[in-house]
Amino acid sequence: MHIVNEHSSKVEVLQSIINGAKMSAPELAAVEQPIVDNCKNVYLAGLEFTANTIAWTLMLLVTHPEWQDRAHAELTTVMQEALRLYPPGPFIARETLEDMKFKDLEVPKGVGVWVAMMPLHHDPKL
Repeated sequence: MHIVNEHSSKVEVLQSIINGAKMSAPELAAVEQPIVDNCKNVYLAGLEFTANTIAWTLMLLVTHPEWQDRAHAELTTVMQEALRLYPPGPFIARETLEDMKFKDLEVPKGVGVWVAMMPLHHDPKL
């Protein structure tokens, strides 16, 4: 992550913290190591927190089947909407099995047709 310092140049956030610590206590020679250690602790604590949250959530879902049903229904709805908006395949390829006409466009039998899915799914008229 970057921040912009008072001289309008990009500085890494950790470097900015170290610079601030050096300015407030210039007599400390090794000010970087405690800051780096604290950042590591925050990072690892975040991982632990996330793992604990997921573990307890799964435990609650296992012990409350009615919650499982509600969560599954909501997840299915959200997943279907996500797939509609951002399909995993950008195109669908088909071959016409007979002569076809789309408004003024005539497509003869045997022509490969590619349909772009995102525009199709994002345009309410389609």
